[in-house]
Amino acid sequence: MTLSERVNKILSQVKTTYIDLTTTANFFLYSSLSTIPFFDLSASLQCHAKKEFDAREYDLRIVHTPSFCDSGYCKEYDDYNNFKVYLDAPTGICLLYKDKPQAVISFKKSGKSTLFIPQIQGVRQRRQGGIQLNNSWGIEPFDWPALLVRIAEVFAQRCGFRTLCIQSAHNNNWKGGAVRLERMVRYYDNTAKRLGFEQHEDKNWYKSSI
Repeated sequence: MTLSERVNKILSQVKTTYIDLTTTANFFLYSSLSTIPFFDLSASLQCHAKKEFDAREYDLRIVHTPSFCDSGYCKEYDDYNNFKVYLDAPTGICLLYKDKPQAVISFKKSGKSTLFIPQIQGVRQRRQGGIQLNNSWGIEPFDWPALLVRIAEVFAQRCGFRTLCIQSAHNNNWKGGAVRLERMVRYYDNTAKRLGFEQHEDKNWYKSSI
């Protein structure tokens, strides 16, 4: 075996080990979320309500990407009832209204003690024949971006994370044109600012000692 072949073999083994370790870490994050009775949804809905609602029609569901990869359509809502929920991180939580996903927040571990949030997003049923089947109006009674961040914050506290980080709209890969960027600034940056996060040099938003 030539030196070049031996080097390539070693690099391949290192890459495979890294992927295995990353997948394992993502799985344990999901497992922790699945086993902790972490959230009083009804009370938090009330705190973030802007109008009347029936708490019995709302629920949370833990979701994850196939094989806990970095991103992808979550297996729980991969074309379920015309819903396809894409996750920007391996693990997420869907807010449900009448058993249908209305919004999602996804996150992953970053460094030793930070929970990183790259996604705070409403969910819509996919189009059929160019027609939008249903808007996510079940989230309208709430300040839903703040609600989702609060859910993630409680989970982070219970799992021993010391810092929560919200990715800024500037750093989001989906920011697109001016209209989409403006909307993302409202959901990510403005929400983070309202909830007491501080923006660092990397333009992301951080809250420590949560």
